[in-house]
Amino acid sequence: MPWALKNFSGAMAIDEMYDHFVIFFATDPINDLVLGYMVAETAQDPDLIRFLKQLKRQGVKPEVFISDGSPLYEEIPRQIWPKIKNQQCVFHFVKNVQDDVLKCLRALCEEAREEAIAKGDLKIAAVVRAIGRGQYDFLTRPSHLSPEKRDELQNLANCYEPLHDLWNFQHDFYGIYHNSISKRDSLDRRDWILSRPEYAALPRMNPVLKRLKTRRFMHTLT
Repeated sequence: MPWALKNFSGAMAIDEMYDHFVIFFATDPINDLVLGYMVAETAQDPDLIRFLKQLKRQGVKPEVFISDGSPLYEEIPRQIWPKIKNQQCVFHFVKNVQDDVLKCLRALCEEAREEAIAKGDLKIAAVVRAIGRGQYDFLTRPSHLSPEKRDELQNLANCYEPLHDLWNFQHDFYGIYHNSISKRDSLDRRDWILSRPEYAALPRMNPVLKRLKTRRFMHTLT
């Protein structure tokens, strides 16, 4: 613990695990250090307060607090460290958004399948089958795909306009978290997404767009 404090970056992430009991654990995600842990019977406000006070007594003085967006972590850390900044975990937020995007993608495929049957369009039917097989590739950050896979998905999306719109949304959404841009640029990109009528028109897209208007989203930006 003294070594971890000596090398502490100032960023502290807290999460909890459940297995008949609760284990709270705090880490420094920048330097990959364990700052402390505590076993509790429940994950209620008094339990978290007790854990954070334990960390404070041990000398932990975080500047930034990172969480998964659980309401449990929304206000209590500031009771212990009034000047701490709360940043939501980008990983958890992106995962929540992509879970909603997957619902939209599946709804689009169902619409396209019905259209293909009604029109006897074998090309659209083939596109739906291919997208169904590679749906999780569609959710991946485009820059993390191989050039061949990216081109394949682009070509498939080009065959069906709503699918093309969702593919463009994916590029725009992941662009919000590009490493080299400022918070202001990220917000401008978010506002661009919210202004696009073609994104709002996609089936089951409303939950995605709502997430981009929340305080939790704001907390994911540095």
